[in-house]
Parts: sequence; C-alpha cells; structure tokens
Amino acid sequence: EIGSGLVGSEMCIETDVYTYETGDRVPKIEKIQTIPSTAPERTSQLTAACTIRMSEDETHLFCSNAGDNSVSVYERDAQTGLLKLLCCLPISGDYPKDIAIFPDGNHLASINHGSNSISFFQVEYKEKLLVMSGRSISVNEPNCCVITKDLREERKQTKWQKELIARMAGSTYGKILTMTCLLYTSD
Repeated sequence: EIGSGLVGSEMCIETDVYTYETGDRVPKIEKIQTIPSTAPERTSQLTAACTIRMSEDETHLFCSNAGDNSVSVYERDAQTGLLKLLCCLPISGDYPKDIAIFPDGNHLASINHGSNSISFFQVEYKEKLLVMSGRSISVNEPNCCVITKDLREERKQTKWQKELIARMAGSTYGKILTMTCLLYTSD
C-alpha cells in the first residue's frame, strides 16, 4: 500500500507531507514537502499551528493557527499528496484550538478556546475565501468538536446544542438534514 501522511508542528509553524509505502516489516516513509501552516505575512512569534483536518474527500487540508487566530486552507494534489495554500484568513475568535469540517466539505466550525466560542464558515474554494455564516455561539472553554450527519437518536440536548442545531436549520447548512455536534470542554 502506498499513501501520504501529514504532520503539523506547533513550534515550527509548519506542516510536513510524507509518502509511505508499507513493507514486510516497517513502512518506508519519506518527507516530500514542508509548507508553512499560516500565510507568511501573518507569521509572528506568537503563532502556533493547533489542528490539521482533512476534508472527507481528501482534496483539502485545513490548519488552525493560534496567535494569529486564523485558519489556512490548502488544496491537496491527489497524485502526489503535495499541498498548495489557497487562503489563510481570520476566524473571528481567539485561540482556535480545533476545527471541525462539516460532512459536505464546504463548511467548517472554528473551536475558539480563548474567546469561549464556535464560529462557522462557508469555504469558497474557487474564490479562496472563508465566509462567516452567522453569529458565533458561546461555549465555555471549548477544546474539540466532531460533526456528524444523520444521527437521529433522540437524547437530552444542552442549550448550546439546541442553539447550534436551530442555527444550522435556518442557514446555508440546510442541506445537512440532521446534524449533531459533539463538543468536549475543559469543564
């Protein structure tokens, strides 16, 4: 089996791309690219790469950056695995500790630990933009988030879950019929 892997580095503010080939005993791994996790003009001593997430179709990589409070969007070459920076834009919150990609691949949520919020964006790949989709919601010290679709199981929902689901139903996320967000906080 042949594939590629990605490693984000908080202190170096970069993402390394590797190829791998499975062998009899251990995989053969080779670094093929190092790319900044944020736009060069945004880099500062306070910037740190926090999270990398791949779109479900593996065509795009997303990286959250604390310090400059941004999310970078990369296009991934399907043949080589190499990355090309499409955009690096602010996320309207502080310390984006995590990002969650919606199942449609066209929306993301920025989990902003420092500002106790989650902000939502539509990803405009052709225009190389992140467009904020509605107001952020307040969540006490969010750490990470997983978004899934079509979980129809009825269960007790917290205030923020009800607000999130209601906001999604009346927004550009209407194509996602049912959405559940599992959020883990510091509490």
